[in-house]
Amino acid sequence: MTYRFLVVFLIITTVSYASYAQGSCAGNQVLTAKSCPGDITSNDEKTLFQLVTKYRSADGRPTIRLSQSLSLVANRHLIDLMQNIKSFTHSWSNCPYDINNEKTWGCIIDAPQRLNSGYKGQGYETLYRTMNGNATPELALDAWKKSTLHNSIILNMDMFKNIAWDEVGIAVKGPYAALWFGSPVKSGQAANTHGNGLGVSYDQAVEGLTKILLIDQKSSTVESNKWQGFSADRRVKLEIFGTRKDISEASLAISMKFEADGRLSQVNRTVLATLLTNIFPEWSNIDAWITSTIAAIAADKTASRTKLVRKNAIEFRADGPTLLKISITPESKQRYVEVF
Repeated sequence: MTYRFLVVFLIITTVSYASYAQGSCAGNQVLTAKSCPGDITSNDEKTLFQLVTKYRSADGRPTIRLSQSLSLVANRHLIDLMQNIKSFTHSWSNCPYDINNEKTWGCIIDAPQRLNSGYKGQGYETLYRTMNGNATPELALDAWKKSTLHNSIILNMDMFKNIAWDEVGIAVKGPYAALWFGSPVKSGQAANTHGNGLGVSYDQAVEGLTKILLIDQKSSTVESNKWQGFSADRRVKLEIFGTRKDISEASLAISMKFEADGRLSQVNRTVLATLLTNIFPEWSNIDAWITSTIAAIAADKTASRTKLVRKNAIEFRADGPTLLKISITPESKQRYVEVF
């Protein structure tokens, strides 16, 4: 009888302790608690760290350490977003951030000190959210690669080229993923940047296409979203990156299947002509250019054609015998075209 009582007592004590630990991170306590669920690195977070390390290495960047302190910051921000803020932002519940207000930039870069994480330098965050299920390391890194700003942070490019990362924190929780890169020295770099986009809104770009393609938002970083569209027969795939107000990132990709004779169906041609006309209304001979370009690629699947309009590159190329790939990117931007 005593043995049974002891077992029950231990179970109740363990459950009560777990409930207390979880409760200690409720509300604003997530910003001050010594430990919260998710502070310890998970398998997904280890995988994301390995993927980021491999990506940086392939670009000739030095290896940076996985930081438990910055991982704590990353985890606490994701908890704060889901539990307190309930929106997708670089803000914290006790520190509102506005990219247009320099006085608020400390909400990001000073977060490691504000949370007493143990990391003494500045922090720089990349955020990702999926609209379907839980975030995965692969999808998060893929989205960041296609965002000019986030890719620049990960690879120390552009405005981040003179900032040395020594550690990185990782968090993956629910639909969110975050990286926190640490710089041991104050950089003095501006935290505000805007990409050179295609000059139109998302709504302008897809006008008339929703009758042909089913387009849904799939994921987002704070600065840009990802929309994906398919035709009913799955022969057309469209991807757009940017905000609804402005397609501001350097990625817009289309994948289309050739017909048996190497040409495009009328539906596919309509999608192409509509999209290009929406984005480049000043381009007067779109139909003729599409016709000649498709004919050239159908005759030689190693051929490609690129047209520059308003400092944007429109590239057509074959991907094997059955697929045509179209990418639209600002000329000055690095191109990241997903392999479908």
